[in-house]
Amino acid sequence: MDTCTVLPVEEEVEEVKVATAAVAVGGTELLDGFAEPWRRLCHEADAGMFLTPEWIGVYLRAFEADTEVVIFTVSAGERLLAILPLTRKWIWFRGMRLRELKGAANVHSMAFDVLRVPGPEGEDAVAAIWSEIRRFRGWHVLHLPSFPEGGASQALLDCAARDGYVTMTDVFADSPFVPLQPGKDGRVDVLSGGSRHFRHELRRWRRQLEEQGRDFTFVRQTSAEPEMLERFFELEAAGWKGEEGTAIRCSRETLRYYRDAARVAAAQGGFALHTLEDNGQMVAGCFGAETQNVFHGMKLAYDENLRRYGLGHLLTQSLLEDCAARGIAEVSLGGKFDDYKRRWTREYRRNLNGFVFSHALRSQIVHYERSKLFPVLRRWIEALRSRLQQTSHSKAQRPGQKRPAPPVVNPTTEK
Repeated sequence: MDTCTVLPVEEEVEEVKVATAAVAVGGTELLDGFAEPWRRLCHEADAGMFLTPEWIGVYLRAFEADTEVVIFTVSAGERLLAILPLTRKWIWFRGMRLRELKGAANVHSMAFDVLRVPGPEGEDAVAAIWSEIRRFRGWHVLHLPSFPEGGASQALLDCAARDGYVTMTDVFADSPFVPLQPGKDGRVDVLSGGSRHFRHELRRWRRQLEEQGRDFTFVRQTSAEPEMLERFFELEAAGWKGEEGTAIRCSRETLRYYRDAARVAAAQGGFALHTLEDNGQMVAGCFGAETQNVFHGMKLAYDENLRRYGLGHLLTQSLLEDCAARGIAEVSLGGKFDDYKRRWTREYRRNLNGFVFSHALRSQIVHYERSKLFPVLRRWIEALRSRLQQTSHSKAQRPGQKRPAPPVVNPTTEK
């Protein structure tokens, strides 16, 4: 009788990918080599437009075209787990020459952070990036700009502090936003964050414009047409920003940044330029981008000849109403929490600057100046300013002016 030997079937064992950290140094061409896994990481992490390789590239090519680029990564096989794009260059600080590693972002970038996968796997990847930075030679200070409070960059700073490095954070900006949540009736009240007086002002401004026969048309442009962009840049430069040299058109680098940002945002389906038009003339505009169901206002401009009619506020109201009608969950007003933004909302998110100082002597000196000396000098300056104001107020009193009479003491009740 024939017998059959049954051999055991080998089970397929999934290969475990070991996470490894690496660093790449070069120019902006490095972005192309990481682009595809970087995009997949953005999708996995549910990150917005501002952390994509395209948006980081807009910043680097506009402001850091000739600066050395340093990219730290953590990967498991072909899968990218975390990435941190930095620049490295020599800077001067209080007469001290330092080599700075800095996040690839500035005040125009809207957002920055260590991009990582969610969960414990991402937390371990952030720690691995810090370990790679610690071993990386040739830096005195690591600067992580404009990251969200509690973000992955904060976790990296915590790793550095546990390893005995001196770290420091300060407030970059408190960025206000308007939540567009429907009420019990299903409608969104875009003025819910404003006062009754502010609502009255909005109605008054509209009534005054109607009495002049002005009928502004609200337009939302989603394609980055050069002619429309140039009209907006011209409008912004015609006001006080142009006079102070802070308008987009006042800097070749800044102009390139916003032109390229509009193009990249439009390619990803997120560009938006909201305007008020008066017989074909742009009298107010808001340059922004939509990502993750949030509209981010980046730049606002209006015809300052019509300042008395609150054009910036009227445009903001129309913008909020348009976003609410399209189901946008939130509108970020961008920048700092200025007084005019407080008329719309009290809600804000805090963004921080983070610093790690190396063990080099010059790094420790700079940390001392920033954390110890600067606050003392600030207090002295504030005290001196207060004293000068009091002195000026006293001198402003005219020689013949009567001073307040001293309080009358009743002798019968005086002890």
